Amino acid sequence: MDESSIYLHLSQNHSLEFEAMDRCICKLALAKGLGEEVSLQEILIQEGAISPKQWEEIKNQIFSEKENKPTTAPTWPPSSEEELPPSIGDFYIEKKLGQGGMGVVYQALHKESGERVALKLLRQDVENYPELLHRFSREVEAISKLKHPHIVSIHQLGHYQKRPFFTMEFVDGPSLEERLKEKSVSLTQGLEIIEAIARALGYAHARGVIHRDIKPSNILIDSQGRPKLTDFGLAKHLDSQSLITHTGEIVGTISYMAPEQATGQSNLLDHRCDIYSLGVILYQICTGRLPFTGKTTVELLCKIAETDPLFPRKFNSSLPREVEAITLKALAKDPSQRYQNCQDLAGDIRRFLEGQSVEARPLSFWEKLKKKGLRNKAVVILAGLFLGTIGGLLLENYFLHCYLENLQKKNQANLRRSRQNILALEAKICLKNKDWTNAQKKINSAFQVAPPTPLLFLLRAKLQKNLGDLPLALQDLQKAHQLEPNSSTVLYERAEVYAKLQLLPKAIRDYSQLIQKKSSFPYLYYKRAKLLYLKERYPEAIYDLQQQMKLTPRFQQAYLLLSQVYIKLKLFSEAVKTLLKLAKQLPLSPEANYFLAEAYFHLGNYPKSIEAYTQAIQSAHVPYRMQAHLKLASLLRRLGRIWQGIEELENALRLHPNHVQALRQKAELLMEAGEFQTALQTLQKLAAIPEGMSLKDKLTLAKLYLFYQQPTHALEILLPLISSPKCVFLALQILLHTKKDKQAQQWLKSVNNLEKLAPYHLIFWGVYYFFQKNYERAVLFLTQAKKSRLQWPLIYALLGYAYLKLDRPLEEAKNLFQYADQLSLKADQEWSKFYLLGIQAEKMSRWRKAIEFYRYALILNPVFSRAFYRLSRCYRAVGEKGEKNRQALQNSLRYNPFFKKAHLDLIRFYLQEKKLSKAQIAVKKAQKFLGQSALLPPPYPWQFLMGQLYYLEGKYPKAQKIFQKLSQKKKEWQSFYLAYSYLAKIAQKKGDLQKASHYRKLYLKYHKTPKEKIAILQKLLNNGLYSQCLAQASRWISNNSLHEAYFFRAKARLLECFQQLAFPQLPPKIRKKNLDNVIWASGLDLLQALERKPSLLQNLLFASHPSSYAGAVKNVFLNLSKTELQKRFLNFQNSYGGSLAPLLKGVFYFYLHQLGRLQDSELHFPISLLDQALRQNPFLGPAWLLKGYFLTLKKKFSQAQYCFHRAKQQLDGQPVLYLFQGIYFAQKKQPQEAISQLHLALDNGFEHLQILLHQPLLTPLSSHPEWKVLIRRIKSP
Repeated sequence: MDESSIYLHLSQNHSLEFEAMDRCICKLALAKGLGEEVSLQEILIQEGAISPKQWEEIKNQIFSEKENKPTTAPTWPPSSEEELPPSIGDFYIEKKLGQGGMGVVYQALHKESGERVALKLLRQDVENYPELLHRFSREVEAISKLKHPHIVSIHQLGHYQKRPFFTMEFVDGPSLEERLKEKSVSLTQGLEIIEAIARALGYAHARGVIHRDIKPSNILIDSQGRPKLTDFGLAKHLDSQSLITHTGEIVGTISYMAPEQATGQSNLLDHRCDIYSLGVILYQICTGRLPFTGKTTVELLCKIAETDPLFPRKFNSSLPREVEAITLKALAKDPSQRYQNCQDLAGDIRRFLEGQSVEARPLSFWEKLKKKGLRNKAVVILAGLFLGTIGGLLLENYFLHCYLENLQKKNQANLRRSRQNILALEAKICLKNKDWTNAQKKINSAFQVAPPTPLLFLLRAKLQKNLGDLPLALQDLQKAHQLEPNSSTVLYERAEVYAKLQLLPKAIRDYSQLIQKKSSFPYLYYKRAKLLYLKERYPEAIYDLQQQMKLTPRFQQAYLLLSQVYIKLKLFSEAVKTLLKLAKQLPLSPEANYFLAEAYFHLGNYPKSIEAYTQAIQSAHVPYRMQAHLKLASLLRRLGRIWQGIEELENALRLHPNHVQALRQKAELLMEAGEFQTALQTLQKLAAIPEGMSLKDKLTLAKLYLFYQQPTHALEILLPLISSPKCVFLALQILLHTKKDKQAQQWLKSVNNLEKLAPYHLIFWGVYYFFQKNYERAVLFLTQAKKSRLQWPLIYALLGYAYLKLDRPLEEAKNLFQYADQLSLKADQEWSKFYLLGIQAEKMSRWRKAIEFYRYALILNPVFSRAFYRLSRCYRAVGEKGEKNRQALQNSLRYNPFFKKAHLDLIRFYLQEKKLSKAQIAVKKAQKFLGQSALLPPPYPWQFLMGQLYYLEGKYPKAQKIFQKLSQKKKEWQSFYLAYSYLAKIAQKKGDLQKASHYRKLYLKYHKTPKEKIAILQKLLNNGLYSQCLAQASRWISNNSLHEAYFFRAKARLLECFQQLAFPQLPPKIRKKNLDNVIWASGLDLLQALERKPSLLQNLLFASHPSSYAGAVKNVFLNLSKTELQKRFLNFQNSYGGSLAPLLKGVFYFYLHQLGRLQDSELHFPISLLDQALRQNPFLGPAWLLKGYFLTLKKKFSQAQYCFHRAKQQLDGQPVLYLFQGIYFAQKKQPQEAISQLHLALDNGFEHLQILLHQPLLTPLSSHPEWKVLIRRIKSP
């Protein structure tokens, strides 16, 4: 028995104290040097390291280890050759793919579907081999559980002549074994194959299945290069209680077995044996050979169990060290030293392929010594001491002699230094193994043995850094730098510590020195760029990152940081280019997709941004995934896809149920969707999170409590928030409305001294005195508040109301109310958002939702007169025509008594309720604020309303007198004929049937139907009487009797202007100014017409007759250049900041395209204009429609489809919508859907049929047989 066997056994199986082992080795070295015949076991017994009895036990164990070798499991004899059957079950047999001990595999074709499969049929004498049947069923059970793209899937089970078979996915390609024999697998391809199979195995392991027979022949490569794992015949379920493999029985292919598998240790057998087998295949890919070979099976099994593989770089010197480290870690003898799951192995391979650092460390010299069997600590340390003497010779032959020579040469000081070096090396090993406690002990001992060296300071600094004590680490690094100023390692470590301590300039200085010295440390440019980015020195960071990308083109982090720099500089296109360049080399990581989404978002490419955010969500770690969810929800909200945004936030909250920002965003979106109850619940959940609520959140929660008439809960939240003016005002409002005047006064006094609220004290006291009806003091405070220029509508509305109560001049009050109304309609205010949402809900006849939106808008702005008015309309629509309707109208008039529509509706309400005295009072109030002769919105003047009142009261003489006067005012009042209807009723009441008949005839003579009115206007246009047409259309607009009147007035204005412009004697500036003004006024009329009758949109877009608005504009455009057109519309934006100007520009660009004057490269101009219009008003149907049209021209079909979806919400049933969708499908090369849409356009009354015949965008349909049917329908009368 040699000493190396004893040493190996002791190091593996017995834990001896280091000092004892060190002492024994030193004594053995001295004895050998003096020529004494002594053995290691004798010295061990003499020194008391082991007892004689222990020695006998150790000796017996060593002998038994050598003799007890495992035996292989029984195998089946080859199955006999059999003829090719024509068919098996539902499958035609095409050819035999292979045959073995279990049976035969055929290539087969399904009789009905024609699908090609692989069919595995058991051998004929299957009944003689029950284990074979067991293995067959085990394979079927294993594969049936697994559905993975890199695992061959099972299709069908069956029996053929009492022999079981199953069909599985047919892989049309060679096995990895064949590819390796052909040497056609590059290192990158091999790594990608191993990564894919590792992920497949990880999937199987997660479902409790281990393969146990991983080898190249069981990995098939399909025609597209995708690897597929097959043959689960030896698979074992991890949860199985009955072990299929008995102790000492070996299953699997020997060359690819793990040591625990080769030795038959079934109790150690788990999923890590598959990882070892993958390591063998990876070794084979890297070196072209197996890690172990043997002349006999026993020899091969012994090598697998006891011998470490030779380093792969010995056979392939060009192999990267990281790949060697990955391979050797997978091949570790001890399962605990391997990768602990397949996902870790796959992750390390992916990191290498992406240019990132891997977790597996390349082996140091000391670890290589361990691989050669030098596992005893003392021997390894001695090897380090005498490395220069030993060279490359085996340690077991020379270490004793070398130790003796050095022992004789070195003096006591050197021995102490050597001892210090031993401790330092031990400490280094401890640090690598993250054994901080022992590392600290070794370092402290080393400091006591001899004066400290730079290495010791460096090691202690590393220890302190890992323990989190960065200041102490920096002190040690400074001392190391003083002792060794040229050490790159010290400089690098110091830079790392500086960076962690946020001492960025010093860290940048150290990295710069390392770069100047051309140090071999990796990623120095990247590390410096990262710090430059934090210091906002972006140009320098860009330079460093570009240098890093030249050195390491596949280093993903450099691309990511560069894209972040570009985003900070708002160079979003450059960020996109950088990340797309990375995508050509490597699959984009979640972080890369996140930054790509950010860049696309800022470029306005929302579909691409959504796609990138989605990719980031699917694969990102939780922090990035949460951010991606939140950003995606915000983007969907911006696009008006509220419910999709809510769904995205719910997905985020599944990851992190108490995420504050996600809950906050969800509450906001729920409110915009009108789900106020759910929003309240969400905010209550947010309130339960400690420090989860911001001031804004608390204010919103209080508003929702107020919305649901829970003022007590609202006050509990608001009263402590005295630093916020909005909170103080809302609390004051609640106290005053609940009649808690004294509490309100005391509370105002308590907040009166807060400097933050100094400008708002005037408002608070003004409101307080207003509710106390002390209008003089209210005016005093509110007038001072007005001077502070605070833009609160409340100031002006209450001040106007107080002016009326104090009998101030009516004109002053009117100006105050009108200014309050203007402030209330400002688009940037929160209440305006909910007001617009209410209008949108009204248009969709969602009256209850509209009521909720208006109520919430009124909580935000309690003096919003228009919101009260629209609230009354919604109450009437849902049948609540009583008290709620009256209160809403009265509140509307309270905060703007000059609101005509509210006056009219309130008078109507009283008339319908037959409360004639109140109606009279309401009429008098209206006359007071609007004037005696003022016309209310059509069709009633004041005299007519008074006549109605007298008629209802039975005062027929007075009523008759008023109606007779009104019937003579044909010029002043367009609806004068209504007076004849009442005169006829009065005459009938008096019994004068002749007069009654006369008045009825007069009524019918002057009353025109809408069709008759349109015919009159069209006739005036055709005769060139533009001024008369304009005047007549204006009269019908004023009494709201014809929606189309807006359209005719727009035509008349434009054509009259063109008629004037035909005279060349007019100066060009005057002609241009006139045209601008007319087009602007016409555009206003046009939008009014479209709002009332959306079907007019087709006339706007497609009418080509010169008398039409569109035709006239087209004629002008024929004589205008695009440059002149752009200049002409510059005035629009200055005149009006809403959605009208950009929408009209979009319409004119549509004309340009129809005239062939708009190039494809210019399509982004109208799209950006329409985006601008939609930001102002996201419910503008025509803008969505035109944007979809222009996106179709750009072939951006997914974006166009969304635009048409939004347009349909406002324009459903309009023929022009179907026409544009027909163009969309035609350009998308879906002719059947396109023609279907065009038929719908005709069904819904599309009038401009020639457009369909001569529309160039529909030419792709001309070859479709259905096109002729459509043409016949168009041409038929």
